[in-house]
Amino acid sequence: MSVSERLEPPPPPAADEVGAVVLAGVSGCGKSTVGKMVARRLGWAFVDGDDLHPWKNVYSMHHGRALTDADRDPWLERCADLLENHVANGVPVILACSALKSRYRRRLRRDAETLLIHLACSREELIRRLGGRTGHFFDPSLLDSQFAALDPPTPGDGTLLVDGDADMEEVTNDIVRLITRPADRAARLAAQGTGAASALPGGGERW
Repeated sequence: MSVSERLEPPPPPAADEVGAVVLAGVSGCGKSTVGKMVARRLGWAFVDGDDLHPWKNVYSMHHGRALTDADRDPWLERCADLLENHVANGVPVILACSALKSRYRRRLRRDAETLLIHLACSREELIRRLGGRTGHFFDPSLLDSQFAALDPPTPGDGTLLVDGDADMEEVTNDIVRLITRPADRAARLAAQGTGAASALPGGGERW
């Protein structure tokens, strides 16, 4: 079995071992905005996964056609290669990438220095944000298809949850703490494992 086909993801990085971070979540959750803010705060590189899509995928999304797994395959490979190269060369990077399915997240984590963080947002907040977007190729009508495709992170897959409905500065602060403080990562995972409310602040359902 190849590394990219690993059934179980590696554990979250320990202290001083985070070499790459994937900010995941459905469109409108703030991956790119927050990713740039975190990258500036830490002095890391930032890459928007949307920029790695083949033109065929961009064309499909612009015209309201949901991507298939076959469409996403070359894109995910580009994303995984980028993360692996940054880790290998000691250049920390934040990658904004939807990573909706658990097998996508496993594929992106080729090594234990890659940390996955899922920005979980309410449907109402996502619709509000997407409605206010300009100059972006994602059609807001595709939001339901993203919900349908999403495998919400589970306690066992090593993905940390962050409340994406919060103010962007608050979200940035939370993510910086998770990246730089291993004790905070462990506490977040433990809270997620018990279903504690502190795992994801705020009431209501999140995606």
